[in-house]
Amino acid sequence: MSHSYNAQWSGRHLGLCKENLSIYNSSSLELIAHIDFLRFPINDVDYDEKKQLLLIATGSYDGGWSYEGELYAYDFITKRLIKLLDDNREFTFCRFEGNQIEIKVLPPDDTDEKLYLKTYLIKLLLNVRQKLQDFEPIEITSYPEGEFNFESSQEKLKVLSLRLSSLANKNGFEYEPCSMAWDLKFIDDGSLFIGFANGTVGILKLATDELITKKIVASGDFSQIFKGVNQESLYVNLFTYKVDNDEYNTVFKIDNTLTKWEKVTAGIFSLSQSLNGHFLARQADWKDKKRNDILFDEFFNKITECRLGHYDLFNHYIRIDGEEHFCALLGTPNSQHQNKKLIELSSTDMRPLSEITLELQPEHYNNLNAIKVGGRYVIEAKVYNPNPRINAHVVMAFNCNGEKLWTKNISAQASGMTKIESCPDKVALSLINGEFIILDSLTGRVTLKLSKNEEINGYPLSISNNGNKIAIGYDNGLIELIELEK
Repeated sequence: MSHSYNAQWSGRHLGLCKENLSIYNSSSLELIAHIDFLRFPINDVDYDEKKQLLLIATGSYDGGWSYEGELYAYDFITKRLIKLLDDNREFTFCRFEGNQIEIKVLPPDDTDEKLYLKTYLIKLLLNVRQKLQDFEPIEITSYPEGEFNFESSQEKLKVLSLRLSSLANKNGFEYEPCSMAWDLKFIDDGSLFIGFANGTVGILKLATDELITKKIVASGDFSQIFKGVNQESLYVNLFTYKVDNDEYNTVFKIDNTLTKWEKVTAGIFSLSQSLNGHFLARQADWKDKKRNDILFDEFFNKITECRLGHYDLFNHYIRIDGEEHFCALLGTPNSQHQNKKLIELSSTDMRPLSEITLELQPEHYNNLNAIKVGGRYVIEAKVYNPNPRINAHVVMAFNCNGEKLWTKNISAQASGMTKIESCPDKVALSLINGEFIILDSLTGRVTLKLSKNEEINGYPLSISNNGNKIAIGYDNGLIELIELEK
């Protein structure tokens, strides 16, 4: 069974991209093997029982030029994952043919007007990595292009879930799909509100470890959650991933018992919330770039709107909640994403109040994350590099006058940041490699560092704080609770 995700939505791009394959015994459901973090999506597999080998064809389009991928064999006897070909190509099909392998391969890039598939028969060699150039294709055919159908994919998922449920029931188990904990927030000291994937929300009672879930919609991810200003209701921002749809995301109001909910607005935007309960909707307008940013009151009535600037997906968006003023990220000029600055906006009428320069060329940061603590902005960012395989991440602090106080390298991107109510000058970060660190916002000194919790077998997506408690939501749906010394 293959399972994958890309931790990305219009307001955030996390460097987490799982492409995993789990192999079970169909009779006992015993886990035989787990292949973690393949580089590309799995397109096809084939199993030869006599050879005790599994072929894995992977690959995808990089979005702008290349069709990339790899061809593997997994040896069940030696527990080795073996790359069979040197070529970085997208493999769409693989089959054992005696002591040979039949594969179908897309071209290296999209320069040709018509897409084609080449079929090869190659030798099955586990100890020698071969090259496609040493073989002639046995067939060249047109690639059957077709647009991705979201509804059809959801139906296939339903059918697959029914099959897995049936198989689990026959073996005395219960099938329960994991649902990513995209966002979470303390309702009070004893309960957490969680925004899951698959159109689901939940409330976790910390004292009893009881999780109450409710499926609000058929599909989509609740990537952002907020508490209503009156504490009697919750707001969730659903991302459907239906590109070019005016209801790319939908905001729902939900009561604290998860028994009543209603749609309050929809659009193509990411949200942040000010101290007075108002919402700033930053447009993710990647098509015609004509949409305005919107200021909503605490009940999502529109107060005003204007066009602040840059709309290139996650490069323009930053979320800092619970402050007197809103914060927004702009380039200079504001039609592009370099020489970025952080501006403060009035939460009552959207007037610009102040600005801080975060970078000046040749400095260039992407995927920024931020928190405001003690009058200082603590910013986490990826240092831009044209080579996507080179990743460097930093944390910086600026005072209210825009002076940089310190810069510190960290081991990975922060999936979330939170201030700590019990430690006013401290900031907690959950990193996508599983590390957890606490920084002093005055000096940048690390005061606590925890390594990845291997028992969780997942990676963090979200973080929230209440008093001395910190909750972290993971990509496998688990929630970790850390209690700091008072």
